[in-house]
Amino acid sequence: MSASIPLEAFIVGMYHTGIPLMIWGPPGNGKTSACKSAAIQIGTDMITVIASVSEASDIGGIPYIGEAESPTGKIRKELHAASPYYIKKANEKEGQLIFLDELTTAPPSVQAPLLNLVLNKAIESPIGRFTVPDSTYIVAAGNYNNVVGTHNMSMALMNRFTHLHHRVNIELLREGFVSGWKNDVNIKINSKSEQIDKLLKYRLAFSNFIKAQPDLAEKMPEELIVETDVAYPTPRSWEFATIILSVLDQNAFELLEELVYGTVGIEAGRHFMRFIQDYKGLEIDIPALAGKEDEFKLPYPDRHDHVSQIMSSVVYYLNEDPFKYKELWVKTVNTLHDHNYDGIIMKYLLSSIRHLLNSGAVKREELKAFKDRVKAYDLLGLQL
Repeated sequence: MSASIPLEAFIVGMYHTGIPLMIWGPPGNGKTSACKSAAIQIGTDMITVIASVSEASDIGGIPYIGEAESPTGKIRKELHAASPYYIKKANEKEGQLIFLDELTTAPPSVQAPLLNLVLNKAIESPIGRFTVPDSTYIVAAGNYNNVVGTHNMSMALMNRFTHLHHRVNIELLREGFVSGWKNDVNIKINSKSEQIDKLLKYRLAFSNFIKAQPDLAEKMPEELIVETDVAYPTPRSWEFATIILSVLDQNAFELLEELVYGTVGIEAGRHFMRFIQDYKGLEIDIPALAGKEDEFKLPYPDRHDHVSQIMSSVVYYLNEDPFKYKELWVKTVNTLHDHNYDGIIMKYLLSSIRHLLNSGAVKREELKAFKDRVKAYDLLGLQL
């Protein structure tokens, strides 16, 4: 992790993505303190689960014998599980932070039930199921496997986190000892509407990237080396990476690099971030063109990949709000037809027209007049 960016900044940023965070580092270098500081900055409570002193029943619920009614109406004895303390605490209010401290010192029997909590916010066993609110955020911390008393983390559990390797920031350490520890974090979070728009942008960017680099879609580490290979590319981790960028891309590129590397691995992350730097992306603000369709034009009419991105983006917005984006969709189809991109149009034409009809944005009795406005309509060769 970059020593120039406080750990609190990464935690606060990742809190807003909802993607679980795993912080690696030697004992005593400030992981727990940074989580407490980040929780204060966010304005929420931190619930600490110390995995090293927990047993499986502490995580999954303590068993007890209770009574239950059978299908025939008889009362019988059954084995139940009592809700663990941290589960009860997390359900008291939305958006709390659960901190799984010393996770790597926990034996596999304790790590196993946490796997579902990390990904699905639930603890499940044959005798009970407990959930926490979806807004609950999970942060874990652990020591490297060369520290006495640590256990290997399963590959399945590792792939549910973004990983950070925490190193002490010397300047912040010096300042903290002299002037006191501060928790001010300067990090920018995109608005919800911006996140929706940018998630589409980064998904499209990834689609183009992985077409050229298909070997990086899924790549298990050949040998587990903690400093480099705890993160690796899978469809899940690539989805995490696009979410991180859509929420945090107004921040320093250095911060984004660390988070993407910690999500899909250093090799895949470097290739993808280099691609992102050169990626023109969606240079058309599609929502801003609703009602101003005459202003639409292709910024790179000779670039097949950019034209495809724009068409798929307009279709995405059409599916979200067919009434608002109907006219922009017509303008886009006609513009692409004028530039001889009928192959791209055909990928979306039939499904989009059906969506317009099913939504009521185009009525059946209006279809003839509507199709006369869509230059490529005859490509379908059929009657709806």
